[in-house]
Amino acid sequence: MAKYQALVQSYLASIPNHQVLQICREENEEADILLKLVRISSDLDCSVYFEELHKPFIDSGEVLEIESNRNWMTPFINYLEKGELPKDKGKAQRLKAKAAKFFLEEGLLYRRTFSSPILKCVRPEEAKYCLAEVHEGIYEDHMTTKALAHKIIR
Repeated sequence: MAKYQALVQSYLASIPNHQVLQICREENEEADILLKLVRISSDLDCSVYFEELHKPFIDSGEVLEIESNRNWMTPFINYLEKGELPKDKGKAQRLKAKAAKFFLEEGLLYRRTFSSPILKCVRPEEAKYCLAEVHEGIYEDHMTTKALAHKIIR
């Protein structure tokens, strides 16, 4: 466990403004279920599958990124919040010009438009959900591209 702790602390050192919180066992159901699973592992039926590691995972040396928060909005947010610009002069000028249409409100990115309301910018996962909801969900309908775009904006 000491190796795991040292590895986690080395990763946390590279993350600015991080915070580690301790969760009571009563509030952490997943850890409680795992504990129960270990205690009764000999009495398990065949519907429960788990993998037993024969050597510590920490020795494998491979760490994969689970989630990346970078998307198309990241450069705009960084510029509007912190004034960060790309190092390439051409990209920096294009970003400044495009960023004039955007603004931040309570940490959310919005886009100003000329003839329609202010638009909330969404992450790719949220966009997929919106499209799925319009096509398959409670607002299900088959319509032309233009009508579909107006429906999503509304």
